[in-house]
Amino acid sequence: IDSFPNPPPPASWIQFLHTKQKWIQELIGGVFFDDITQVIAKIQTSPELIAVSDGSAKFNTMSFGWVLGDPQGTTIAKGYGAAHGRPSSLRSEATGMLAITTFLCMIQQFTNYSFKPLKTNFYADNLSLIKRLATRQTFNLPYTNMSLQPEFDLTEHIHHLIHSHHI
Repeated sequence: IDSFPNPPPPASWIQFLHTKQKWIQELIGGVFFDDITQVIAKIQTSPELIAVSDGSAKFNTMSFGWVLGDPQGTTIAKGYGAAHGRPSSLRSEATGMLAITTFLCMIQQFTNYSFKPLKTNFYADNLSLIKRLATRQTFNLPYTNMSLQPEFDLTEHIHHLIHSHHI
């Protein structure tokens, strides 16, 4: 049986991003950094990363923003975007954390997982989000009653990406 050759790797971050699902493109489309090679170099050489996210829900609209940096205070990348769904502070905050987590996962995919697991400290100012993610780390599979909580889709996806991509 003839096999199809693998497509060539994307030549740029933009080309790579265009190969991803639409929701990923929208979630991390508002990312800013100087040069993708500098981002990768900073991530590879930093002993740990600091990921700060925030969100806002006002007048039936939601938005989020995030910053990725190192312990010395150097900004590696930052992003922003619109959050979708039922307007709530928790949903907008969780969307921001999902965006920064997705960005880290996409960087790993873009580099073909060429660097070690990422020691990352996540920060947010939403206590419900922090408690949910901290509690979720204590067991392998989610309990049924957790799936009934608002924004379970986002918090579970964040948890899954962190563990599946060794962040």
